[in-house]
Amino acid sequence: MPAPRFQVYRARDEIQPPHENLAIFFIHGKSAPGKVPLTLEEAMARRQVQVRETGNVNQLEIENLGNEEVFIQSGDIVKGGQQDRTLMVSLELPPKSVRVPIAASCGEQGRWSPRER
Repeated sequence: MPAPRFQVYRARDEIQPPHENLAIFFIHGKSAPGKVPLTLEEAMARRQVQVRETGNVNQLEIENLGNEEVFIQSGDIVKGGQQDRTLMVSLELPPKSVRVPIAASCGEQGRWSPRER
């Protein structure tokens, strides 16, 4: 049986009107010099990153197979596998990394099997 495939879901950047005492402001500035790492979404689209189940709902493993750094942002959502998950930490994966454990939070209560196709 082939390993379950994961996908990345990222909400679009939307500016919403203030809600009670909450407002969101985007801060922009000049980029730092140097190469910009790939996002998880970009790396997965290029098949340069693999996300694997560990058997623990609160942990996944991630591996960078490519030649570029990959930035994982806390809050990235990976869909597929046994369950959809939200990644809980931000980190940079170096090129050709080993498998790295990454904390994840359950995105679907009750499901613990691959999606039906």
